[in-house]
Amino acid sequence: MANIFGNFGTIWTYDIFLTFGLFFSIPFCCLIDSLVYHSLFRNMKLAGIILILLGFLVVLLPSNWNEYLGDLLKKRLAQWKSREQLKKSRRVQDTNGNGGGGSGQLSRTRTPVDRVK
Repeated sequence: MANIFGNFGTIWTYDIFLTFGLFFSIPFCCLIDSLVYHSLFRNMKLAGIILILLGFLVVLLPSNWNEYLGDLLKKRLAQWKSREQLKKSRRVQDTNGNGGGGSGQLSRTRTPVDRVK
């Protein structure tokens, strides 16, 4: 019956309503099973339920979600690279900015010839 209602439900309503219905019915049925039949959902049963719910959420994503994710990752990578370049340029200024000649040190535990004190 669920398949019949699911197939005919797409004709009368939007797919998103059916997906939301299935998404919320699974935890509801698990709750009823645990209250009425004292079922325990541990380990693989719980993992299976979570994976099914994640699958329903993936169905709700737009068709071009990978483009959005790619753009987001490119922006984050560009921000990270710019921060790293800024850190490197600050380190170079710190080591070369103490009276010229590169006499500055990054660590106080090292001698000018890079031996640990």
